[in-house]
Amino acid sequence: MIPEDVKEKFEWYRKWFNTFIRKEFINLPSEHQKRFMDLLDKTKDECKKYYEEQKSIKEKIIRFKIMKVEEQGESIKLYGKTDESEEDCLMVYPKTLKSPQIGEVRHFVLYSLNDIDWYASKEELIIRGS
Repeated sequence: MIPEDVKEKFEWYRKWFNTFIRKEFINLPSEHQKRFMDLLDKTKDECKKYYEEQKSIKEKIIRFKIMKVEEQGESIKLYGKTDESEEDCLMVYPKTLKSPQIGEVRHFVLYSLNDIDWYASKEELIIRGS
């Protein structure tokens, strides 16, 4: 995932959440407010669990210059080079985000358990790296 995209989504969710609290939560009956607060507690506990479990995952941010873009199903394949390697690299990018352009430089977060095999998402690391 790209840090800028995650930050942008997080900011959108934060604004939505604040709007919801100010305009809708306040008008819910007490019983529904309680259910919502229980949902928040459960969500917080799940986030904390993920955070604690994933502390051992190493992260690094790389610069990736895009040389070729190919659409494939629900994703986009980006071919390019990183600052660390002259070899061609492949990144899979979700179609739900703004499509990158050829020649553009993007920053990607990579994840590893062993500093040798690096993956573009924690989900991919868990599935393929285990």
